[in-house]
Amino acid sequence: MYLHNTSIHLFLYWRTGDIWLLLIGITAWLIFRKKKKEVPLPDGFIAITDDIIFHEKDGILKYKEGDEIILTTYKLKLFTLLLNEIGHFIPVDIIKDTVWADGMSTKDALVQAIRRLRNELEPFPELRIENARDKGYRLLTGNKVIKESQ
Repeated sequence: MYLHNTSIHLFLYWRTGDIWLLLIGITAWLIFRKKKKEVPLPDGFIAITDDIIFHEKDGILKYKEGDEIILTTYKLKLFTLLLNEIGHFIPVDIIKDTVWADGMSTKDALVQAIRRLRNELEPFPELRIENARDKGYRLLTGNKVIKESQ
């Protein structure tokens, strides 16, 4: 009987030691694990996604490591407008008034500008421009579908 109780106490003693070692190991892992290195954004850039950054003043749209395009004139204005309201439809009239402030725009000019901007954005498949009749255009990022509030 005495031997049996000693075995149980010894077993529990070693189990408690195992638990403490496990807790110490987990704590050390949490403290010393390698954290994902945060790469600072270059001056003037904003992050659109984890991998895509944008410099509005210079019109530079680029992957943090890799391809870049430079948007100019109406494509830059159009992209900036869509980006500032990302995920939300912007009515055609507002787009025309903002991009062509002189009032010299037509529906055909807008459609052409959207087509050209989509072509420019081809190296960035995460960025896409969607349109809906009677709602306008919106910029979407990634594979997320943004539900439009009713």
